[in-house]
Amino acid sequence: MKKNTFIYLLTDIIDLLEKGEILNYGKRFSPLTIRAYKQLRSGMDHYNYNFNIEELDLNNVNNRKDRLKVTRKLQSHVNGYLNLMLDDCKHPNTRKTHLKNIRATLMKAESYYGYVFPKLQSMRELQTEVIALTPDQVEMIHNNNPGEELENIWYYTRLMLYSCMRISDLTNFQATSDGNTVTIITKKGMGSLSTFFLPDDVNSYIAKNGTFSWTLKTFRRGLEELLQFYPEFMQSKTVYTFDHEGNPVASQQFLYQLIKPHKLRSSGITYHLSKGLSEMEVRRISGHANGSEAFYRYVRHSDTESLKKQELNHKLLIKS
Repeated sequence: MKKNTFIYLLTDIIDLLEKGEILNYGKRFSPLTIRAYKQLRSGMDHYNYNFNIEELDLNNVNNRKDRLKVTRKLQSHVNGYLNLMLDDCKHPNTRKTHLKNIRATLMKAESYYGYVFPKLQSMRELQTEVIALTPDQVEMIHNNNPGEELENIWYYTRLMLYSCMRISDLTNFQATSDGNTVTIITKKGMGSLSTFFLPDDVNSYIAKNGTFSWTLKTFRRGLEELLQFYPEFMQSKTVYTFDHEGNPVASQQFLYQLIKPHKLRSSGITYHLSKGLSEMEVRRISGHANGSEAFYRYVRHSDTESLKKQELNHKLLIKS
């Protein structure tokens, strides 16, 4: 493999990440992040796609005309790879992730080796509806114990709703409590610390059982079984996804199929806001930074109360 190719650079960056020679604010990158870089390398190997990087280094360019040529050349190389994924019917979000990791690889090479690469264009954002439990549905779960068989998943689901945790943090967190106030310390990225209210019964159960041996697969399966216990989630809903070209496709799915573990994060955020907590207070719980696009995407989703207000305003307008 030539040392001046992107795949060689990507392989080298992966090796540096695994050795801890490239750090994320003083901490090692998570295995999940490193796996994403490996998936990019696997994808490029699959399509037997590679390109030269030395000719893309702006350190070797002296005038604006040549800078533009290098910029177009890099974008052309990356578009060639994305087009192969498009022809292979890869989902837009998959292509977007690979583009993000190409960009991240080049940025790490700039910091570690001193390259200067042109900036890459971003893909068009596909805004799908954010699926989340309504505040009423959250309270229904909190107030209805499904029985001993589902009790374990019920308590940890309620923890997820109160804490707005990421599902990846569920298997690796520490919890301390002072009465009903609980502090959760997670280890994702730089680590996250949040303090929030937790009912006595949930607090006691978590203190007794700690970090349960969850995997994403077992929690997803358990959550689906829990939601099927409640008739509310046996209803169907029309949802829109995108095909590999980015065209919207409508389908009918049951609510219990739509509420995946990560949806509990957006559900918890929505629930806290509905109870009068400010955005700043909720961000302290969820760990979102001020102005976070992800946070505002969670809270923008259309809920029943919002639709009722729209209908009421419309009726008042007609009467006037």
